[in-house]
Amino acid sequence: SKQIKPIILFDDMTSELDNQNTEHVLSLLAECACQVFISTIDTSSLADIEDKMTLLAPSQWFHVKHGQVLKQ
Repeated sequence: SKQIKPIILFDDMTSELDNQNTEHVLSLLAECACQVFISTIDTSSLADIEDKMTLLAPSQWFHVKHGQVLKQ
């Protein structure tokens, strides 16, 4: 049987969840064999949970500005 690995999308997760719940979600995602996309308007909100973001390693950061996608 073939395993299906989901793609999970979060739109502005840090504006909807406090740091504790964001960390909890990231911890759960780290255990999942899945690809995760997280969007945010305020990247400073991610600085508070940056150590938890490493749970999703390897990760890549992109910045979308005026319709252009720039790798960070």
